[in-house]
Amino acid sequence: MKRRILIVSGAAIAAVAAAGLAVTKPWTWQPLDLSKITSPAQAALILDCGGGSAADAGVYRFPLAADDIPERVRQAFVAIEDARFYRHAGLDLWRIGGALLADIRAGEAREGASTITQQLVKLTHLSGEKTLARKAQEAWLALGLERVMDKDEILAAYLNTVYLGAGAYGVEAAARVYFGCGANGLTLPQAATLAGIVKAPSRYAPHLNPDKALERRNLTLQAMAENGYISEDERDEALSAPLGLNMSERTGRAGWYVDAALEEACAALNISSDELMSGGYRVYTALDPALQASADALFADPARFPEASDGAQCESALVAMDVNTGEILCMEGGRDYAVRRGFNRAVQMKRQPGSAFKPVSVYAAAVDMLGCTPITLLDDTPREYDGYTPSNASGQSHGTVTLRQALVKSMNQATVNLLDRVGIDAARLYAQKLGFTLNDADRSYALGVGALTDGVSPASLCAAYCALANGGMAVAPHTVRRVEDSEGREVYAFSSGVSRALSDVSAYLLTDILRDAAANGTAKALAAVPVPVAAKTGTVGETDGGNRDAWTVAYTPSLAIAVWMGCDEPDKHELRQGVTGGSYPARLAAAFLADNASRAGGEFVQPAGVERALLDSRSLRGDIAFPMLASGDTPAACLLNEALPVGSAPKQASTLWKYPTQVETVYVQSDGAGRPLVSFVAPDSVSVWRVMRASDADWTEIARLEGKRGDYLTFTDQDAPDGAVRYAVIARQKYFEELGQIIDAAPSDETPLLGATLFERLFGTA
Repeated sequence: MKRRILIVSGAAIAAVAAAGLAVTKPWTWQPLDLSKITSPAQAALILDCGGGSAADAGVYRFPLAADDIPERVRQAFVAIEDARFYRHAGLDLWRIGGALLADIRAGEAREGASTITQQLVKLTHLSGEKTLARKAQEAWLALGLERVMDKDEILAAYLNTVYLGAGAYGVEAAARVYFGCGANGLTLPQAATLAGIVKAPSRYAPHLNPDKALERRNLTLQAMAENGYISEDERDEALSAPLGLNMSERTGRAGWYVDAALEEACAALNISSDELMSGGYRVYTALDPALQASADALFADPARFPEASDGAQCESALVAMDVNTGEILCMEGGRDYAVRRGFNRAVQMKRQPGSAFKPVSVYAAAVDMLGCTPITLLDDTPREYDGYTPSNASGQSHGTVTLRQALVKSMNQATVNLLDRVGIDAARLYAQKLGFTLNDADRSYALGVGALTDGVSPASLCAAYCALANGGMAVAPHTVRRVEDSEGREVYAFSSGVSRALSDVSAYLLTDILRDAAANGTAKALAAVPVPVAAKTGTVGETDGGNRDAWTVAYTPSLAIAVWMGCDEPDKHELRQGVTGGSYPARLAAAFLADNASRAGGEFVQPAGVERALLDSRSLRGDIAFPMLASGDTPAACLLNEALPVGSAPKQASTLWKYPTQVETVYVQSDGAGRPLVSFVAPDSVSVWRVMRASDADWTEIARLEGKRGDYLTFTDQDAPDGAVRYAVIARQKYFEELGQIIDAAPSDETPLLGATLFERLFGTA
C-alpha cells in the first residue's frame, strides 16, 4: 500500500509539473532577485487625496539579524509551517504528495503544501493567484533560492517578511504589537501564538478571534512536541497559559477609512488582505485629511453622543461624500477605534433607515414618475393597508396637506397614502436606481416608513442622497481611486460611472423641499449652517417608547454626510425616547458642515425646467384645497415662493382676501317651535357671518355661520329672551382674522324691534 501511495504521489507531482509547464512559458518567468528577499518590498502604502501618506495604515516592520531571532521562535514556525524544512531542497515532495491525496479524497483543493522557501519567494516575487503556472514558477524560484542561501538565512528572511496581522510584518513587529515586547522576550506560548497566525492572519489573529488563535497556538505546541523541539511537560505547561495579549491602544489617523480602503482594494484586485498588505501596493484614495480631522475631533467629544436608556454607551457612524463622484472623503466607523480591521459601521453595518428612506424611494418615485410637485395635495389621515395602519410620530393627523408639508414634517400617514398612489414596485424601483439592494420581502406598505428587512448602511444612504444634490445622477460610494503594484504599474482604477436615476427637475424639487426640512422641519438643527443645506432625519422607534436608530442625512451642493446613532445590540439596549434623528445626529451633522463650510459651500443650481411661482399658501389648506397664485391682496404672511416644473403653476389668482360684503337683508321667522329663526343669503365666500342680537341698546354676538356665496344660512336663537329684541348680521373677513387682523363689513339692516305683541303675532306665542 505504501508503495502504491508513493507511485501515485510521484505521478501526481509529475502531472502538476507538466501542467505548469504546459500553460506558461518558463523563459518568460522573472528571475530570482535576492534584493527582494534581503530588502523586501515596502508594505502596502495608503495615500490620501493629495498623494500624502495616510500613515495610519498601521504597517510595522522591524527586521532582525538571523542570530537575533530566538531559537524557540524559529522552532515554532518550522514545526507548524514546514516540519521538514531542514531536510528538503526547497520543495517537500512527501508533503506535496500527501496534499494531493487529501485533495483527491476531498474532491477539491483543500491542502496547502508550500514550504517556507516557497512561501518566501511567493511573498517577495509573485502574486497570490492560485494557478498551476504560478505554482510552477514558485517551485522553480524556491529551488533556485535554496542554491544561493543557506537554511538559516532563508528562515530569517521569512521571519522578517511574513505578515502576522494587525499591520505587523515579521516576528519582531508582531511581538511588539501583540505582547508589548521584542522577539527575544517572547515566552514559548507567545512564540507558538505568532507561528499559528501565518496560515490566515485575518482568521487567527488573537485580537480578532482569540478562540481560534488559542486553538491554532495549541496545535503549534503539539507540533513542536511531536518534532522534538519541546518536551511533553513543556507542552502541557504552555497549553494551560492564557493568550496574554498586551496591545496598546492604537487609534491613529483615519483608521476606519484605511480599513475600508484596504477592503475595497482587496475586492477590486481579488486578493486577500494579507497579500495586499505584504505586496508593496500603493492604494490611492479620496481621503480628505482636513475633513477626517474634523470628524475625528467631533467623535472625540462624548458630549455629542447620547447614552442608551440603561446608561450604556451608544455607537455612531459618519460618512462624508463628494456628491458628484461618490468618493468617500472621510468616515467614522464607530466611537472608538481600538481594533484594526474591526466592525466598520460606516460601510459594513445595515440598520433600518426609518423616515430617512422616504425621499429616496416614495417621494423620488412620486415626483419623477407621477409628476407630483411640492404643492400636490395629500391626505394625512390613517388608512388600513393589508392590516397595516401607519401613524404619525406626534399621534396627530393633519388632514389635507401638501407634498412639501408631508415630507418636511415627516408625516407617515400622508407618505404611506402617497405610496398607495405611486405603487410599491415603483418605490422599490427608484430605491434600486439610487443604489439600494432590497430584499424581496420588502413589498409591503411599511416600505413607506423605511421598515426594511435588511436595512441600509450609512455609506449607501449617503450615496443615494448624492443624486438629489447633483441633479439626479446615481453614484457608487467608494474610497479607492486607483492602485499601483510594487513596480508602479496601475493594476486598478475606479471606473464605475454615474448613471441617471431621476431628472434634474425632480432632484431639484426634492432638494428644495429638503432645504425646508433643514430650516423648519425635523432637521431644523441644521438651520444655522452657513451654507445652503438640505437634510432629512429618520428615527426607528420601539413599542416601549425608546428608539433603535437615529439618522440624519444632509447635503450641500458639494458635500453629503450621513450620521447614524444607536446601539450594536438593540434588543439589549436602546436610545432614550427623546433621542431622534433630529437631535444628536442632526446637531453633529450641523457641526461638521459648519466646521467645513469652505469645503461644503456653493449654490444649488436651478435647472431650466424649474420656475418659481408666488403662491397664496392659504389656498393650499384643506378647507380650500385649490392652489392659487398670490394676488395683490395676499398678505405677506401667506406669500409662498414655490419651486415648480415649468408650466405647472396655477393659473388663477387668489380670491381669498377680498373685502367682506355687507348682508343686505336679514329675516326673522318662527322655527315652528316658537323660537326665532334668523336667516339670510351669504353674499361672498370669504367671510364668517356674525349673528348679533340686541336687547335694548346692547349688541351681543350669539353665533357664527360659515358658507359660500349664495348659500342660504339660518340660525335658531334657542336662548332668545322674553323682552324686546332685534337682530343683525356682520360679515367679518375670516382669512384676515386667522392672521389676527379684524376687517368687518358694515352691519346689515336691523330687524324690527320685536316686543311681546309682535312675538305673539309672528310666532304664535308671547
